[in-house]
Amino acid sequence: MYRGDFIGFLYLVEEKEKNHNKNFFLKLFQKLRPKIKDGIYNNEGNKIGIISKINLKSIEDVQKLIYKINKIKEENTKYLIIENLNLFSREKLNLIENETNLKILNGMKIISYFFPLVLKELYIILNEDLKRKEVLIFCGSKELTEEFILNLSKEVKFITLVGDNKEIIEDISNNILESTGLSIFHSRNIEKILKNYPIIINLNDNTEINENKIRKEAIIFDFSLGKTFKSLKNCEIVEDFIFKIDGLNIKENSHMEYGLPSSLYEYFNKVEIEDLKGLLIKGQVYNPENFINGKIRQIRRL
Repeated sequence: MYRGDFIGFLYLVEEKEKNHNKNFFLKLFQKLRPKIKDGIYNNEGNKIGIISKINLKSIEDVQKLIYKINKIKEENTKYLIIENLNLFSREKLNLIENETNLKILNGMKIISYFFPLVLKELYIILNEDLKRKEVLIFCGSKELTEEFILNLSKEVKFITLVGDNKEIIEDISNNILESTGLSIFHSRNIEKILKNYPIIINLNDNTEINENKIRKEAIIFDFSLGKTFKSLKNCEIVEDFIFKIDGLNIKENSHMEYGLPSSLYEYFNKVEIEDLKGLLIKGQVYNPENFINGKIRQIRRL
């Protein structure tokens, strides 16, 4: 089921600079004008969205991007999906929404829903009991963190929540205890106990973590806006879930050959486990089995 009656979306795909020796004036012209857009259609031939390549990293002034979006979008465009959302602060994203009148989809509802299903599948492949594992969560917004824990509470029994705002932590803990009976542990001095956790989830945009204190075989997820764990050089970090096009009423598109990110999948209002294609790690897509056998088990043998 699509949002509304084929209400459209704009999907901005990051375009890399291919030729650094181009004429200066040609490069300037290309940066100032919107890129040619392509239509995205369903299997009946109805246009459901548009896609455009833009060199997001070259746009330092967000007003230039807003200008381009307003030139590209069409009358029925209601949603905006940005491939590399981590290039923008929350303040800039709010500005883009306000000045383009488009709702930015970030995929977090999809990630929150699928996360316990994915985690359960990973531990089935490992042939280990997920309920006996300890999970560490770096607290993001109150609503998002609480939703994550509520979804996860059916699969795990030991959760530690880390955050600087004691009031938010207490509110989340009390709500979870009342809703599920699950008691949340809270720690401020995480350095001493970091090696206890085989599962780490980051929802916070300002997390700082000592890589040397992490278990080498820990399964790490970074769903923060700024992907703050990208500084961890020797860790395999899951940044997103990727979904198949096959299960959706959408024609194949050369821009989506590897599948759909959670933010674009969110548009289709569909949550089916068979739609899951894999996990996004350092720009590569791994299915759960390949991730466990090719990454986690390999690390354990070192």
